[in-house]
Amino acid sequence: MAAREACSQADYDIQTCILSRTHRFELTPLLTLMKPVLYVYPPSVWATVPELALIELGYAPGAVLRQVVDLSKGENLGPDFYKVTKHATLPVLEADGKHYTSTIEVTKYFVEHAPSPGKTGKHQAVIDAVHAEELDPNFAKIAARCENELGKKQSIGVSRFVSGRHAAAVKYAASQPEMKAFYESKLPQLKELDALFSGTASAEEQQAFFQQSNEHWKKIDSFIWDKLPSYLPRSGFIEGPGPGEADFHVAAWLARIVDCCVDTHSTNCNDDMQALAKELGDEVPEEVERYWTAWGHRESWKTVYRDGLH
Repeated sequence: MAAREACSQADYDIQTCILSRTHRFELTPLLTLMKPVLYVYPPSVWATVPELALIELGYAPGAVLRQVVDLSKGENLGPDFYKVTKHATLPVLEADGKHYTSTIEVTKYFVEHAPSPGKTGKHQAVIDAVHAEELDPNFAKIAARCENELGKKQSIGVSRFVSGRHAAAVKYAASQPEMKAFYESKLPQLKELDALFSGTASAEEQQAFFQQSNEHWKKIDSFIWDKLPSYLPRSGFIEGPGPGEADFHVAAWLARIVDCCVDTHSTNCNDDMQALAKELGDEVPEEVERYWTAWGHRESWKTVYRDGLH
């Protein structure tokens, strides 16, 4: 099992390297027909969900080709990716002549076509819960509840990520008049975030962002305390003794939330839970800590998060 998963990771590295060196979004028709193509960005929280699924469900090395879309450079906002999906989000899967353009659709495809049977999800409620806008893990990553937190996130590179995406959208908008409506829907928020992290936002805009961030984290903290434990089993995983469909979504969501809480890269589950406890202002619910530890022992987890949580 470990050897197979090690091969899967090696194949992931090779395929990603090959595809990232080619012109983006241009695969030969033969390759596209032969294998599914999964559009990913390694630090993406939601693109991680199918990555966990592929390993846990026993897909053979090389069964899926990966195409890197660099979110930090705003490549998902460009005209090439717009042809793939108008949602401009990851992950996306091209398979069987179709496009699957949401995390839920992509992961369900892999579950339903898996070499290992019996992993079909029966817990859609928790999947829908972690994908709710009020618990958005992407906003949690950039959220700042005060000036100190904003400064800290500026220092760890959030500013570069935000400014890179805004600059890319401005450039694309100037050269793609046929996509005017798309950019008009994206640019206001990108501009607002760029102002916040570049230090040019007004005091009123900063305070509004701090308030929005505080409210968002209160909802996340409440979910972890009041609702998430009810979805988690006393042992094993949501879908059974081994991880299944719901577990892939919950694990990736929780990893991002914990990543937002830790100050430095950690490979220690206890340190991770202490950081989360500090955020919650109390001990982590026993069910959540037990679930986190169970994932930490999986080879899939060690492979996908080998460079740290994201």
